[in-house]
Amino acid sequence: MSTGTLSLLDSLREESSFLPPIMFGYLYTKHSSLPICGAVTGVPFVEKLAPGSGWLLGLTVASLLTGASVYTIAMTEISASSIRGSSGQIFGRFLDIIVISDWVFTFLAPLFLAARVCHGNLVVNSLLFIWMAIFLTTVWSYLLYVFTDVEGFKGFSR
Repeated sequence: MSTGTLSLLDSLREESSFLPPIMFGYLYTKHSSLPICGAVTGVPFVEKLAPGSGWLLGLTVASLLTGASVYTIAMTEISASSIRGSSGQIFGRFLDIIVISDWVFTFLAPLFLAARVCHGNLVVNSLLFIWMAIFLTTVWSYLLYVFTDVEGFKGFSR
């Protein structure tokens, strides 16, 4: 992957770095009371969204570590590409893996929650709404950055 793409990915992570650990953690604490909805059980591969509590705890810890790492990178005043350039090839690839893993968690956690939305749980519905709002704001800001001279909501500049 190009350095520019990875720099863009981790620059968009400031707002939602810790949302996946919260989602996985909530599912870990409510594992037995929030089974997968009956309406989606016929969909192929949905059973992968219902791992045991040990897996949910592992996903929570792993997403917390990657979220904290990406948040630290995003909050430094140094651009991610210069951090990777000055850190050496091996550590730079390690940072790339962390950024990519964090993005996987960012899209995996809402799928785990969406398969349980039929229970009407206020926390599940609120977390999905927050994730959707952050995602749509990010997409809108990126589109403003690409197609207009407006800087967007996140301070992109040309």
